[in-house]
Amino acid sequence: VIVILAIIMVIAVPQILNVIQNSRVSAWDNNVKLVEEALDLNTTLGSTPMANFDLASKCSSDAATFTTNIKDIAKISADDTEVTCTTGTSRVSCTTGTYEIKVKPKAGGQFANVPEGTTENGIKNPAYLCY
Repeated sequence: VIVILAIIMVIAVPQILNVIQNSRVSAWDNNVKLVEEALDLNTTLGSTPMANFDLASKCSSDAATFTTNIKDIAKISADDTEVTCTTGTSRVSCTTGTYEIKVKPKAGGQFANVPEGTTENGIKNPAYLCY
């Protein structure tokens, strides 16, 4: 019985760990997509539905409010995801648009083990959204 249980554990444990990691990557992909959709809502609808969120003013002058507002709009956890915005010459990856929104896993959060680079769905860690 012990040998059979040991064989089952050798086979099952790696599979379970793989499923857990894949679910984290999938959840990370969804978080990035939610941030992108929140930004798209803001840029296409303007400030009418979100009077307290203005990409131009918040990104350049009030980064803390920008981060809080975009996480509220996207309905993502502040404990798991970092969202930052840069403008002008300090942008790293955006060659178009004025604003570069960087979305990356927060250290110690549930996405901390999502590997850097491209995931299987094409979402990157960190992800750079250009507006």
